[in-house]
Amino acid sequence: MITKPEKENIVIKICFIGLLLSSLLSRVKFTYFSSFSLSIHYLLIPLFSTLLILLNLKSLKQFCIAHSKILVATGLLYIWILVCAFFSNFPATALTYTIKYTNYFFIFIAFLSLNFPKPKNIKYYCLTLLVIIQVIAILGWVEIVFPKMWMFRLLKYPSFHPQIGSIMQNPNQFGVLMAIGASLTLILYQKKVISTIYFYISEVLLVISLAISTSRNAWLVFILGLVLLRGTKIINNIKFISLSFLLVICILLYPPANYKLGLINSNIFPGFELLNQNFPNPSSLETKISNPKSTALSRLALWKAAISEMTKQPITGIGLGVFAEHIGKQVFGVKGFHAHNIFLNIGAELGIPGLLIFIGFLLKIASDLKPSNFVTVIILLFLASQMLDFFIEDYTFTTIELYFLSLAVISGTKVKPTLK
Repeated sequence: MITKPEKENIVIKICFIGLLLSSLLSRVKFTYFSSFSLSIHYLLIPLFSTLLILLNLKSLKQFCIAHSKILVATGLLYIWILVCAFFSNFPATALTYTIKYTNYFFIFIAFLSLNFPKPKNIKYYCLTLLVIIQVIAILGWVEIVFPKMWMFRLLKYPSFHPQIGSIMQNPNQFGVLMAIGASLTLILYQKKVISTIYFYISEVLLVISLAISTSRNAWLVFILGLVLLRGTKIINNIKFISLSFLLVICILLYPPANYKLGLINSNIFPGFELLNQNFPNPSSLETKISNPKSTALSRLALWKAAISEMTKQPITGIGLGVFAEHIGKQVFGVKGFHAHNIFLNIGAELGIPGLLIFIGFLLKIASDLKPSNFVTVIILLFLASQMLDFFIEDYTFTTIELYFLSLAVISGTKVKPTLK
């Protein structure tokens, strides 16, 4: 006989999985009133988030008291986003994105409620996240062979093949998520949550996927993760060297990754012709993949534009989402380019007050985290990955990020998150 608490626990786990899967459906739309369409995740994410919150409604008062500082900071940030939208030169764009990103506030509160009044099922949730990351990795391998498969046309747009993004919106997000998944695998193995066989399969799968993403940002994040894990003694020197070597080998064996490092036709590595001869038209990679030098220069151009907007409107900024819709378009002629730095993007769109609220939020969390806390490494990797990019548009990436952010917030309470 299943008890009532057990039934509630099952429902909570189902809602958690539903929320994660909903984040993958940002490109799936349904039509209403004959001519209007809406992405289905705008309905499913609030639905599952609200269910998670309602399942903990009995302890709402205690929840608000325990997380009062974080809830106040979150509320202030949301109010300021609305103020910035009102004063924006593009109010329609800013208000649209404010409504779109309201989902993230629902998700964050829902994840906080999962672990109140005490952390529970953290091992299950982390394993679930790892499995979803592994499935995304496997689909990345499928994309290499079947880039025009119906699944990829349905769940993402556009295709960056031969750069691999799986069912995520961009190879950079895909690569960074693989790097974080590889670090999470190492943590779970050290905490004896997963078996040795599972560990080796997961690590090889994710490191190879990391290489085929061709994301240099992701490669750096992975190396940073190894350094942090070595510093906290979660891994030893042998694992550090072995995994670094595995990544290098995988990069060298995948021609698009060679190109992103500027190694195609390099005299320093004359053996690359043998490694790349089975790849179709390696000489045409330059037409399919952005030049490694130009991508670095494009970041500088976006950073310069973001700083310029901050100086023009230092108080209320330009409004949420305006940079990608209008400012990035002025720089490169097409929409979709964020500032490629989380602090510059927030500063440009929400002004200096909004940036200070965000930094204060991070400092509050950082003050409660200890180096020995496994959440610290994951949070640092999420933050580091957005020093050279900004992934707010990718709902899957940001949803997973918000779960670990909620664990970081819990670290400031009397009960600490643990994988035991």
